[in-house]
Amino acid sequence: MKLILLLASVFCLTMVKAEPMRDGLWEISTSVEMKINGRTNKMPPQVRRQCLRKEEFKNLPKAKDLPANFVCKTIKEERKGEKIFTVQECSGGGITHIYSSVGTYREDYMEIVTEMKIKGSKDVSRSTMIAKRVGDCK
Repeated sequence: MKLILLLASVFCLTMVKAEPMRDGLWEISTSVEMKINGRTNKMPPQVRRQCLRKEEFKNLPKAKDLPANFVCKTIKEERKGEKIFTVQECSGGGITHIYSSVGTYREDYMEIVTEMKIKGSKDVSRSTMIAKRVGDCK
């Protein structure tokens, strides 16, 4: 649960700097690949459709919603056209996670790829979220 909240916070911190998304029905696909002890494990993509409005983007999880023992800081943040690059470091419970994200944003499309590493470990987790506006809400 903590990992999901941390990843959601990283996605949302990246989205804050993005172009406004259009209201409508969005198809959102998320996938996770983990490399642990030299073995690669892939989770099947999860796909859902959801009606989203601009005001709902304001209520997404924020860094302040992380568990009290987690502290995150932005190491790097850069924007090039429709892409936003971020590196964040989150520490808590004696573990430091480093998140590197690349987000591509258009008003009808969004793709965020985040790589998470635990400091001092070779293990890595890569999460990909692709969202496409597929129509109007009904």
